[in-house]
Amino acid sequence: MTGKWWDQGWTLVSGCTAVSVGCDNCWAMAMEKRLMKGSNGCVQFHNDRLARPLRRKKSTTYAIWNDLFHEDIADLEIDRVMGVISASPQHKYFLLTKRAKRMQGYFANRELVDRVSRSAGWLCQNGDDVACNVYQKDRWPLPNLALGVSVENQETADNRVWALLQTQAAYRFINIGPALGPVDFCKTSEAFPHQDTQHPWHNRPILGGVDLVMMEGESGRHARDWPGFDNAARSVRDQCKATGVPFFLKQMPKKRLIPEDLKIRETIQWGP
Repeated sequence: MTGKWWDQGWTLVSGCTAVSVGCDNCWAMAMEKRLMKGSNGCVQFHNDRLARPLRRKKSTTYAIWNDLFHEDIADLEIDRVMGVISASPQHKYFLLTKRAKRMQGYFANRELVDRVSRSAGWLCQNGDDVACNVYQKDRWPLPNLALGVSVENQETADNRVWALLQTQAAYRFINIGPALGPVDFCKTSEAFPHQDTQHPWHNRPILGGVDLVMMEGESGRHARDWPGFDNAARSVRDQCKATGVPFFLKQMPKKRLIPEDLKIRETIQWGP
């Protein structure tokens, strides 16, 4: 991948609420305030946008905006999103959240596969001008969906990465953004509850359970830059290289020029 990590945005949720310091200068919320002046500020799910990927035959990589696992979004609405993803295997999807524990709990539900199957069937029968593939229950976890968590420093990495690794997924990724402090994944591993010795990453590098790490500095009028960003990015790059995990540096803080040794834009190696 030499440019963006996605082809199209799929904006299913408008509105959000802050959960940590990384939300302070959220670009998505700033853009929403500018473009949706009539919005009441509430978190809303847009059913009218659900079928868009089903109308597109060309293989496309979608980034799902905003946080689908916000507490004001119902499980039934998330089920419908999973139904679309399951019915469009020609596409790839990146789903990113700061609400890692809710995502973990959602995918742990034993009835989820049947719920998604029903949602896929309903969408394909009731959608206008949509192209659906037959949903197969044995295609689980969904092979065209990557689940990710967004972290901004060591504390949020320690709190969210563990939940990601416990989430059933075909692909997992971590987005360090906006990066506001260094992240050492060895320290993150030390923060895990080691009384659970059954997980695959016990006493092993946790990046072994991740398929991609992305990193970005903050941009915008109030962007926060800090002297250690460049070396922190190199540290994450080296941690990824040591474990064979793709690394993608999106941008430097305040969109500074990217140093030559950090012009790395690798991505998930999707299966067939």
